[in-house]
Amino acid sequence: MARDAPHAAGLVAVVVVAGVGGLAMGRALAKLSSDIEVSSTPTSSSRAASSAATTKITTATTPADKRPASTPARKPATDVRVRIVSAILHPASTASGKRRSRARLSVHVRVTNRGSRRISPARPLLISGDVRVRTDRNQDTAETHLGALDPGDTGDVTLRFEIAGVVTQRVQQELRARLTIAGRTTTATVKVGNPVRNPASERQRPSSGTTTTQ
Repeated sequence: MARDAPHAAGLVAVVVVAGVGGLAMGRALAKLSSDIEVSSTPTSSSRAASSAATTKITTATTPADKRPASTPARKPATDVRVRIVSAILHPASTASGKRRSRARLSVHVRVTNRGSRRISPARPLLISGDVRVRTDRNQDTAETHLGALDPGDTGDVTLRFEIAGVVTQRVQQELRARLTIAGRTTTATVKVGNPVRNPASERQRPSSGTTTTQ
């Protein structure tokens, strides 16, 4: 037993030393772990650098210049001014013309193209109920025909409508005429003028109550 005592004391010493060493090693590991955790926490300078890098990338990927698509040019609008200077109804002077209620309606008009493009007006119309009468082609001259107008130009003409039957009777009763000129519809006050010999009545001789549209 006495012989085993020194051996037992040695074992105790080894255990004590091992225990002290283990405690020291544990403290060292704890300190190392603490150091690692502290160093992994982002500092204010590292956050600023990261934000700057993100901003730089975002700016680089944003399109530099996004202009809206150009608006197509608008077509110039037609702007026409129609002024009726006078409208005179000339009854026929011949016996045959009187029987058919033949007459000539002369309408003095001034048409101004106030737009920015050339216009070519359609042949003017006299509107009477459901009847449409165009100006007489046989009377077309520079003074009676409304031709093409350039921007700023004014056409000063006397339109001639050859009418008969109920159309003449309606105009005589109402002393008004509804007209469509250069795309504009307007009503003119009519005066009765001197009778005239109507060449159209001798050529066409339409039956009473009808109107020839040209």
